[in-house]
Amino acid sequence: MTDTSAKKALLGAPPSKKPVAAEALIAVAKTYGVSPFKQFGHQIKRMFGPKKTKMRSIEYYEYQLYRPELTASDRLEFIGADSNRVLNQSLSSQQGQIDGAIIEQKALFAALMNGLGLSITQLQAVVSHGPGFGKIKTLSSAAEVAEFLRTGAKYPVFGKPNEGSKSVGSAWFASFDEATDQISFGNDQSHDVASLAEEIFKDYPEGYMFQDAVVQHQDMSTLVGQSVGSLRMVTFRDGSDAQVLYALWKIPSPAAMSDNFWQDGSMLAHVDAHTGQVTECRRGIGLKSEEVTTHPVSEQPIVGFQLPHWDAVCQLVTATHDVFPDLGVIGWDVGISQDGPVIIEGNLNPFHTLYQIATGRGVNNPDFVPVFDRIRFHKEERIKAQAVAQQEFLKRHTKT
Repeated sequence: MTDTSAKKALLGAPPSKKPVAAEALIAVAKTYGVSPFKQFGHQIKRMFGPKKTKMRSIEYYEYQLYRPELTASDRLEFIGADSNRVLNQSLSSQQGQIDGAIIEQKALFAALMNGLGLSITQLQAVVSHGPGFGKIKTLSSAAEVAEFLRTGAKYPVFGKPNEGSKSVGSAWFASFDEATDQISFGNDQSHDVASLAEEIFKDYPEGYMFQDAVVQHQDMSTLVGQSVGSLRMVTFRDGSDAQVLYALWKIPSPAAMSDNFWQDGSMLAHVDAHTGQVTECRRGIGLKSEEVTTHPVSEQPIVGFQLPHWDAVCQLVTATHDVFPDLGVIGWDVGISQDGPVIIEGNLNPFHTLYQIATGRGVNNPDFVPVFDRIRFHKEERIKAQAVAQQEFLKRHTKT
């Protein structure tokens, strides 16, 4: 049987995680002096515990929880995919999750941002199997997608599904060659327009969107190359105006289609939320994790790099979070152009596990836990206030 996935032009899903092999246990024992029996002892309670603390065996190795310098308390600060989900749910009310659903509908979110005058990458067209999008150009067939790519697109263009995560289906469309009828991608590969348009229309029935591609700030391009690495800015609301909780910089491999960390060679840097300076950077996970201080291609220092327009970045993401007051925590992907920051998209799930990979520190740490507690308290107080307001409304409008 032919592997048709190899013929796809757009970025597919990350490979499925394989069970922990015996070689990993042995490698940890040899490298870190932690016996397989002790490794299993570290994992057992988390593997079978409640969802708010649950962690799979493979995640124990991904976050390097076998490191001898970690205490038992340190290891408990780490979360896995399941406990990440529980944490996010605990920080937002049901109303917030309903209101925030628009963030997950990327085309509608982009339209809302434009209407509010908040900076976001501009939509060029939306692929739709059903509804239209008002004045936004809507492409209703593979033929219309192909025609847009040939004559209507303003390159460079960034394409992505209207729903989804982990950069599945995303691509940087660099240019169109009329002579060959091919699209060139940001990773120097190319694909013919007709089959690419067919793939977009058939593989993404929930819709697909084409946006202006962010042309990265020159200082960042000098360091990491032309491939755009977005910031993952995580903001919170605890009863006052939104604030930045933490910030990461997703630095793509030169061969990658996007900046998602699971692609080989991509890096993840932690950025000081107050200053905008890179404090540390890592590539790979688990036993393959390594600290990176200089970029492997430009050989310029990554650690200590000052991200441009930092105050404007923080002002943009906090102002956008304030539009969704019932959401306790939101993750924003932000690009920085020469003129300033633009939001690329929002994420109801910020994937806090990225913070753990970038820093080697659990997200339930002493700095963040008090913030999470304040968010939960504010959520409960807001729910109570809304219930009281609803009762008062019913009293005023119910006939006696």
